[in-house]
Amino acid sequence: MKNTIRIPESIYDAAEKLDPYAIVFRYPGENRVDDYRAKQAIGLAQSIVDWVKAIHQMIKSETEGAKRGDGKRKQRISAVNTISFWKKDP
Repeated sequence: MKNTIRIPESIYDAAEKLDPYAIVFRYPGENRVDDYRAKQAIGLAQSIVDWVKAIHQMIKSETEGAKRGDGKRKQRISAVNTISFWKKDP
């Protein structure tokens, strides 16, 4: 693959924190989460989604610039440096 995208440590951390929920809620039962943890999990998931959308938009913009052949492709800046949406745990 010609271009690679570095995944920020914060995205790995968010995914790691969400991992237990995938197992707990995969099977029906008496599993419950309090409001605080539910909101925290939603925030973590949203941060991952936001990062993916930003990367997608960056790739889409670069691809469209290359297709136009206008020679005005924007300088590629590391996604790690340009995406600063991550919010720390409260």
